[in-house]
Amino acid sequence: MKRILPLFTIALAFAAMTSSAAEYYDIYANPIVTQSTTYKELNQWNTVPVYHETVNYGEYAVIRTSYLYQDLGHDSFYKVHINGDNVSLYLADYIDNVGDDYNDNALTTKGINKIGYRYIASNDTTKIGTSVSNNLVVDADKTKDYEVGYDKQNSWTPTVIEVEEPGRYENQHTITRQQYYLGTFNAGDEIEIYMQANGYGEAWSNTTGYTGGYGVGVDAADRLAGFQLGFGWDWNATKNAVPLAALDVGNGHRVFYGLYGEASEGPVGSPLPGGLPVALVSGLFALGFWYFRRNKTVAV
Repeated sequence: MKRILPLFTIALAFAAMTSSAAEYYDIYANPIVTQSTTYKELNQWNTVPVYHETVNYGEYAVIRTSYLYQDLGHDSFYKVHINGDNVSLYLADYIDNVGDDYNDNALTTKGINKIGYRYIASNDTTKIGTSVSNNLVVDADKTKDYEVGYDKQNSWTPTVIEVEEPGRYENQHTITRQQYYLGTFNAGDEIEIYMQANGYGEAWSNTTGYTGGYGVGVDAADRLAGFQLGFGWDWNATKNAVPLAALDVGNGHRVFYGLYGEASEGPVGSPLPGGLPVALVSGLFALGFWYFRRNKTVAV
């Protein structure tokens, strides 16, 4: 039994590690995309198509709706539909410049002072129409530093350094992707996102017209994501792999950001363990029980 206890400890440590190891990029890996069209009658002579697209990431989905006289290749209204319970949403900095450690696209740099949301729908009807707005605060637990350098063995391409190799990289520096806690929601909640910027204005993602979009219509790609995922300078591959959202918060001041969601035990908790670590721990406890029973039988 003494020898089996260390195995329990290792298994539990592995489970804890696995449950909190989700990357910002992972949430976008295998979305399910559905599209539909409705028709809006403006008057008795004019009916125009309105396009809809739902991009489902598991715990949540982003729903895009076209503006009148535009398709979804342009900006759009967008909102977030929650599929699971205790799903925490975070906004994340967009990183375009990978040449040094300064991110001029960070929400803190862009002058955003408040973020929030408004309930458009919910199983709890008392929530519908209510809004929440909080000061922008960096979530230190979700924020991550990335070591980047120019890879001399790969045409001097900027590369996210996973393993240090002395002499291989030039201009090594650290890029930080800040994240910001938005809120925790339950299945059936549907929200739009809010931003306010010092000296500019404010915008809502689903009720303020012509102020931004999500995914394909957003003309930006996250360069750090491209190099982390191996797409390099491939603009379209990066846009598809890690889509960005945009809001125009007044006077032409457009802000790009990422949206990240995960199931949690509470408002700011860690992700629940996945199936593999749970199965591993269960299996080792069963092994321990069998080992204990066997020794007891032998002793008898």
